[in-house]
Amino acid sequence: MAKLLYACAIIYAVSVAIIFPKWAVDDAYISYRYADNLANHGALTWNVGEDPVDGSTGLAWPVILAGFIRLGLSPQTVSHAIGVISFFIGGFMLWLIFRRLRLAPLAGALTILLYSTLPQLATHMYSGMETMLFLALLLVCIYALTAVYTATSQYWVAAVCLLVSLLSISLVRPEGVALSGLCLLAGAYHAYQRAGRTLFWRFCILAFALYILPISLCLYWQMQYYGSYLPNTYHIKTVGSFTLAYVADFYRYLVRFFLPSIIIIFILVALDTDSSWVKIKEQTVLSVVRKLWPVGVVIISFVLINIAQFTRSHLSVNFSYRYYMPLLSLVWILLAVVLDMGLFALRVSRQTQPKRYYVVCAFVCLLMMYQVAYNIKKLPEEIRFAREQIELQGQEHNAIGKILKEKMPANEWLAVYMDAGAIPYFSGLKTIDLGGLNDETLAHNPGMLAKPNDYMYAYNPGAIVISSHSQDQLPTDDPAISAIALDTRFKKYQL
Repeated sequence: MAKLLYACAIIYAVSVAIIFPKWAVDDAYISYRYADNLANHGALTWNVGEDPVDGSTGLAWPVILAGFIRLGLSPQTVSHAIGVISFFIGGFMLWLIFRRLRLAPLAGALTILLYSTLPQLATHMYSGMETMLFLALLLVCIYALTAVYTATSQYWVAAVCLLVSLLSISLVRPEGVALSGLCLLAGAYHAYQRAGRTLFWRFCILAFALYILPISLCLYWQMQYYGSYLPNTYHIKTVGSFTLAYVADFYRYLVRFFLPSIIIIFILVALDTDSSWVKIKEQTVLSVVRKLWPVGVVIISFVLINIAQFTRSHLSVNFSYRYYMPLLSLVWILLAVVLDMGLFALRVSRQTQPKRYYVVCAFVCLLMMYQVAYNIKKLPEEIRFAREQIELQGQEHNAIGKILKEKMPANEWLAVYMDAGAIPYFSGLKTIDLGGLNDETLAHNPGMLAKPNDYMYAYNPGAIVISSHSQDQLPTDDPAISAIALDTRFKKYQL
């Protein structure tokens, strides 16, 4: 049965990867612009020739894309390829983690099936963002840490893999640094517990050489080049007030897409609590728990840190719940672990209470079929969203950028509010991002975001692009747009 479920998961995932629209969200073109400037002008910045600005999420993504641009490849094509590969690597890492945890094949197969059918992952494969790469690297880090705790003769190989993966994930998104710190502590603790001070200091030296020194050099370069350790995206999304809105939204998402799975594991574990407790007390289970409890602490702590950050953030561009995807690593692992316990209890009940066994089997199968069918049913919504974005990009964003490139002198400035992705990318013009993501002054002065007119007009931009749902009216209910439109200097511009 497990092999059949794995085959279904792979076939479905490959089919979705083939048929899903090859789109890219507008924000992806921000990374493409940074990558293009690095590849063709040697400057990892928003506007070539101006003071460097860090508006990309992490260093790794635009640098990777820049390398392929130098080879003559399109950044959109490369980002799609990396997204698809990352999706399959993530599934493979989950499989390896489940093997390390010695879970029943059926428990792992059911979880992998849920992973492969989750509709949002299909959207993120082709979004052009680093979402899938970060998720894949997160699962690689978890597997590598698990391997360190369970390795015998290949301990140092696992340790090197862990440190290299930690460096990689830290360069993809800032959240990776938090995970890396937790993993380093867990790795050092295990080294000390395993063989005392000698192995502890050897691990620390290796960690310094492969992670601490490289990441310190990168941070030092960022500080020297940009004048800040953190990108503008962090300052824009972090707000001073406390809110539970995104935590509640994440909870609603879990209920919407994982409730049947949660009901399944509750039924299986509650079916025979004595058997579940026997499973926990099995020597193999206790051995795994004794070895790997710090790994669980690392994962849970990482998720809690992210959730805490949600309480003081404004998560713009949270399409298809992209900020929640890394947190699902804990959900998938917990789901597989509890499923393993529940399936053990179910097998025991077959001998003692066969009638209840068959009833529960039928109910569990129906619930799992419902969960998978629900995921598949939601896929067309993601496809529709991607197609709408392709149409919007082609008819508006991309077209506007190309028209500006054709009509505007190359030395003119462009001001954009709020979609500052494809339009600056295709126009090639120096751009004032009035949303603040790619403007250090606006990012560090929130008050100016609501009234950017003086700052913007000081550049005397040759064109201003403002997003609006109306063809001939500005959304003057937005204070930033009102400040721009009511300024007397706006009269010299024509629609």
